[in-house]
Amino acid sequence: MQEKPRNKPEKSRQRRTFEKTPWYILLWRAAKPFLAIVLAIMIVYAAVSAGIKYAYQHYFSPVDPENTEMVEITIARGSSLSSISKQLEEEGLIRNSMVFKLYVDFMDMSSKLQSGKHSFSPSMSYDDIIEELKRGNNQRTTMMLTLAEGSSVEEIAEIFAKNGFFDGETEEFLKLAKTGEAFESYQFVKDAIEINAASEEKRSYVLEGYLFCDTYEFYTDSSEETIINRLLARFNEIYHADFVARTEELGLSIDEVVTLASVIEKEARTADFAKVSSVFHNRLAIDMRLQSDATVQYFLGTNKLSLSSAELATPTGYNTHLNSGLPLGPICQPSRSAIEAALYADEAYIEDEYLYFCLAEPEGGSLVFAKTYEEHLENVEKYEALWKEFDNEQQTNEP
Repeated sequence: MQEKPRNKPEKSRQRRTFEKTPWYILLWRAAKPFLAIVLAIMIVYAAVSAGIKYAYQHYFSPVDPENTEMVEITIARGSSLSSISKQLEEEGLIRNSMVFKLYVDFMDMSSKLQSGKHSFSPSMSYDDIIEELKRGNNQRTTMMLTLAEGSSVEEIAEIFAKNGFFDGETEEFLKLAKTGEAFESYQFVKDAIEINAASEEKRSYVLEGYLFCDTYEFYTDSSEETIINRLLARFNEIYHADFVARTEELGLSIDEVVTLASVIEKEARTADFAKVSSVFHNRLAIDMRLQSDATVQYFLGTNKLSLSSAELATPTGYNTHLNSGLPLGPICQPSRSAIEAALYADEAYIEDEYLYFCLAEPEGGSLVFAKTYEEHLENVEKYEALWKEFDNEQQTNEP
């Protein structure tokens, strides 16, 4: 009788099956639960991040970061937080009254809000609005200030400090102007930040060139951020659609135009802006260095008219005697006239290929122009003594 084959033990079959399974399948089986957890965490993180971004953009962000026009409203005595929130929403100062109410409650500020007249703008954040509402019905004082065209960031900060703003301190103002990070809602600021980040040498101040100088009326207790927003908003108004179109026509960026305009501002009187612009455009067209003393003066922090050979050899991206093209960044806040000159140079001086200019008599600030280097040297020789005399007088008169 033929004997029936006996079944092999179950454990042997399992061992053989296990031994034949490829290692990568075993690794996948082991890692699969861990990877599933990681993927779940990533999905949750992405969802939370997207939710936070959505919530900020649609509920918490300023209604219009570029609109600094002040709106005065009166909060009636005994107004509830709900009625105040509703009033702010109706005036277009916040996006959602319920969210604002919840935010104030969360910050435990509802009992500190005061009745009376208050001034707000659509560019204000929730915190700015709350600070204003905490001021009560006290009459806020204002001051008219004229910021001189061609001023640097540091000079502007000093003007405010000397007039009692920011408790006489400039540190926070300069800190905000150095990075510009609090003002990225303005596209031109965002562009300047990106340009600066890509540069090996960093600019002195990212906001240099964009704090438009004009006559303003400010509350004397305004914060540094509020004032900078006001100056940036004014620049945004000045650099209108026609200027943007012309910028694109020239194949330049707004930052390049502002940088060029700032050099023009420091090199000439308004009457000569377009001619100086022509000289710089002619030089840029042939890859000739701008050789502007003003760019070196900015980096060195000096107003000397006659710079030494060592000073002109200062290694910095602002030195247009050493480097081709535009300086590292703007060197002052250019006026509207200087911006216009950068965009619309004197066509006659373009066609006649003027490449040089120098200062004539320092007091009046008049310039003399030349087409050739030989003519330029003659002009320098003629007027250089006046520059040195002016520098000596200025040094003598310094306290």
